[in-house]
Amino acid sequence: MYNNENEFVVALVKELRKRGAFVQRLESHGTGVGIPDIWFAWHGMQVFIECKHRKALAKDPSKMLGKGQQAWHINYTKAMGRGNHIWILTATDKGIYCMVTDVMEGGIGIRVHEAPFEKVSEAIHFMLNCYVSSEGGKDD
Repeated sequence: MYNNENEFVVALVKELRKRGAFVQRLESHGTGVGIPDIWFAWHGMQVFIECKHRKALAKDPSKMLGKGQQAWHINYTKAMGRGNHIWILTATDKGIYCMVTDVMEGGIGIRVHEAPFEKVSEAIHFMLNCYVSSEGGKDD
């Protein structure tokens, strides 16, 4: 599917822009520890995505985030309030998994929302539809 995380991120950015999103890649050593890979704005929403590339999905997806990433997610959610989740899209040999973080007492929980998608366009469609249904927005 994808040989590495960079190929996966490039495909996600391309698909989001195709749908009219304003997209910014963020991850670099200059942006700070833990910040997700992608930020985008679409139909009045702002969304962060952490991208992962693995052979298989971890049995405990919460272990996929490093300590700096967990701290960033917790601090962001505390500042923005509950309901401001960070998406984690993981490309594996079986497909693309869509997951969302949830800050709980004692750390971060990660909910896997679907069986893997075959195409990045399907994963993006699912993710955007989750926002549309919760926000009353519009999907393309």
